[in-house]
Order: sequence, then structure tokens, then C-alpha cells
Amino acid sequence: MSSSYPAKSDSYPIPRYKMENFKRMNLSDGSWTFSDPLGMINSYAFNVTSGFNEIRLNTISNDLLQITNTASQAPRWSKLATYEDGSPVLGGDNFILTITAILKGSTAGVLRRVQHMLGVAEAVTQGVNPLTANKWSGVGQQWGYANSDADSSGLIIQGTIAAFPPASANDVSILGTASIFGKSAVNSVVGLDAAGDNNGSNALAFSGGLYSASNQLYLIYLFGANGTGRTFAAGDGTAVSYKYKFTKIIG
Repeated sequence: MSSSYPAKSDSYPIPRYKMENFKRMNLSDGSWTFSDPLGMINSYAFNVTSGFNEIRLNTISNDLLQITNTASQAPRWSKLATYEDGSPVLGGDNFILTITAILKGSTAGVLRRVQHMLGVAEAVTQGVNPLTANKWSGVGQQWGYANSDADSSGLIIQGTIAAFPPASANDVSILGTASIFGKSAVNSVVGLDAAGDNNGSNALAFSGGLYSASNQLYLIYLFGANGTGRTFAAGDGTAVSYKYKFTKIIG
């Protein structure tokens, strides 16, 4: 992999939060199911030194790579969601999903053309908009938030994007939560600058019967284009570090 990937994940923002009992997203640990029907991904591997998932792309251009396309076939990794004790996260539970993320790029401009999102959903269906059809709820990030090539970044909640100035020319860090309370949810996310301070935030509440109570939910990492007309070349690369934790609320 390219040496332009970060050497140490702890040298980036989010220094002020003690991440006790958080799980690190390792897409190569055998627990994730991978789906990429259009062949956007050339390779992916977890770097044990940096804690980043390093992703390389193929030469490709297809509007169905956009995550929010109504017939989206963007790549995704998924697994059944569980609490720390191994018990299932059910649709009828009251719980909080806390997420931290750091996004890096190894290829000039690639961050301006992709989105990363981690959250929960009731299904992992391809060929639909996962944010609506699969009831995805979570937080994410993208560069070039307005489907542009400008040096700006965005925080994503349930498909809603809030702009904020990037911490530097090539990194985005976030701290977010998806709080699910039966038939309603509140998602919030904060962008962090190089000092770990608030660099922009957004929140979104919604209700109306989110999940079927008895269904075990999926944890899904979505990766794809942040708009239409995006093109990618062989060797384009990005790296992302996610940590997450499910907390069940009882009583």
C-alpha cells in the first residue's frame, strides 16, 4: 500500500475522548459480508499498525455507485449488530450507537468524489437507496459535500449533509451518535479540527415506526460516489478508521 497512508491513527483528532470498550472496524477480520456488484473495489485491507482500512479502486464510472441513487449498487460491508456481551441489537430496543471516524486520502482528489457512512439498517438490499429502503440510520462523512470538487467537507446524517470547513487539506474527523428509541431516532454528528475542537455539527430527529421490533439489525458500512458523473481510476485510494459501540438503554 502507498506510504501516503497515515502511519498512526492516534496522531489525528479525537484525542480528548477515552474510547472504552469501543470496537474498531476491521473489514478484513472475516466478520463482514462484502457486496460490490459493479466492481468498484479493487482491494481492501486492514492496516494493523495504523488502524485504518485501506481501500483501492478500479477504473470505473457509473451513476449507480452513488449511495443515494434510487437503484444504488454501491459497495457495502455488513454484519449482524451485537452489543458488547454478544446479544443481538433488535429493532425494538432502545439503544445508542456511538461512532468516531477519521478519513484520509492517498490519491489527489479522490476524497472529493466518495462518501463513507457507518450505521444500522434493517436490511442489506442492493439495487435500492439504502438510506430509505433499508431504513439506514447513522452518521458519515464526505469531501466535496455539495457534489462538487471544492475543498469543503460534510457530515452526513440519514442522508442529510451539513457543510463545515475541513480541518486540513486532506483529513476529516467526526464524533457521532445514532440514538434509537423504539419508533423514533435522533442522529447527531460533530466535525473535529486538528485540535479536537468542534469544527461544525448537525442533528436530525425522525419518527414513525423505524424498525420491526423483533428483527436483529445490521451494522452496515457504505462506500460509494458522492454524486453522479464521478469517475475513478485504477489505483485511486482512500483509508478510513472507524470505532463504534452499541449501548443498550434499559428502564
